[in-house]
Amino acid sequence: MEKNNLGFLQAKAWSGREWLLTLCLLLGITVLVYVSTHIAWKGNQYVQLDKKQLQLVYKYLAYDSSMQAKDSIKTSPYLQRNLFLDHFLRTELHQKINRQQLSETMALLTQMKNQDITDYLIDKKFLVSSPFWLTGNKTYLEAFFWSLMGVLVSLVYYVSIANAKSLNTAGTEDSGSFDPAEISGQVAKMFYAPACTIVLVLGYQYITDSNDNMIDISVNNGLIVFAFISGFFSGRVMRFLDRLKELILPFGTATQTTITHTETGKADITVTLDLTEAVEKSKEGASISEAGFNAATVTLKPLNGKEIITLVNPADDQSDDFMGKAIPFGKYILSAQLAYKKDEDDSIINFSVEEEITINQPLVTKTMLLQRMTEEG
Repeated sequence: MEKNNLGFLQAKAWSGREWLLTLCLLLGITVLVYVSTHIAWKGNQYVQLDKKQLQLVYKYLAYDSSMQAKDSIKTSPYLQRNLFLDHFLRTELHQKINRQQLSETMALLTQMKNQDITDYLIDKKFLVSSPFWLTGNKTYLEAFFWSLMGVLVSLVYYVSIANAKSLNTAGTEDSGSFDPAEISGQVAKMFYAPACTIVLVLGYQYITDSNDNMIDISVNNGLIVFAFISGFFSGRVMRFLDRLKELILPFGTATQTTITHTETGKADITVTLDLTEAVEKSKEGASISEAGFNAATVTLKPLNGKEIITLVNPADDQSDDFMGKAIPFGKYILSAQLAYKKDEDDSIINFSVEEEITINQPLVTKTMLLQRMTEEG
C-alpha cells in the first residue's frame, strides 16, 4: 500500500504531458508567490543622475553664481539655489526618492558651495522605490526567484519540444524525445541553479566591493537578467563552475594523486574534451556543449602493441574530464570519439581527435578538441 502511495515519486510513472503540466503549475505558483511578496513588501534600488541631469545642475549653479556676484547684499544667497535643488531632485527622480535621504542630502547641500555640489552629485546614489528588491538582503531572494523562474521556463520549453518530437510533430534541434529518466536531473536543477546564481552574485559583490561588504549589497536591474539567464542555462553555469575549480583549487588533483597513487613508473592522467572553434560555432555546437561529453570514449593505445586502456567517463554530463589511474610510463596514441545524434533527422555526426603523447611524469593533464568527421544516416 505504501508503494502505491509513493509511486508518483518514480520518474517512470510520469508521462511527458503530466510532467509538462506539473512544470507549468510550478512556474505559475512561483510567479504568484513572487508577485504577492513584492506587493506586500515594496522594493528599493539605487540610482544616479545621468550626464544630462548633471549638466542642467551645472548650468543652473553657474547662473546662480553669476547672480550672486552681481547682488552682494542678499541675506540668504543660497535660498533660491536650495529650492531649485530640492524641486529638481524630486522631479528628476519621479517623486520616488526616499524622503529621509532627500532630507539628509538637502541638509548637506545647503552647506556646500556651488562649485562643490556638482562633484558631490556625480557619485551620489539615491535610494528610490522600485518594483524589485535590489538593495539589502532581499537582493538574494530576488536572484533566487528569477533563477528559479529561468529554470522552470527552460524546462517547460525543452519538455514541450521533447513531447512534440515524441508525437512526431514539428520540433527543433534543441531537444530529443521526452525521457522520464531526465526528470530527476530536471528536479535537481530547480535546487542547484538558484544556489549557484546566489554564489555567483556573492562572488561578484566580493570582487567589486572594496569594503568586502557581502551582506548589504546594492545592484541594478542587470541582476534580474543575469539570474534569469543563469537559471535558463543552468547546465552551462555548472560547467563554468566545474572549470573554475582548476583556477581556485589548482592543487586539488595533485593532492589526490599523492594520496591514491604511490606506484613509481606510473601516472594518473586527466583528459578534458572540448569542441574546436569551427564545431562550436556550427548549428549543432550549442546542443553538443549543453549535452556534455560523458558519452564520448577516450582511449590510450600503447605504441608497443599492448592492451588498449579506456579512460573512465565523467560521472555526469556537466563534467568534461576523463580519468585514468596508474597508467604505466611510455608512449601512447591518445584518441577520443563522440557520436552525436541529430534530432531533426536522427542522423549521426561523428567527432574524433587523436594525438601521440609521452607519459613520463606522475600527473598528466591534457585538453583535446573534438573535430567533425563524417555524417552517417
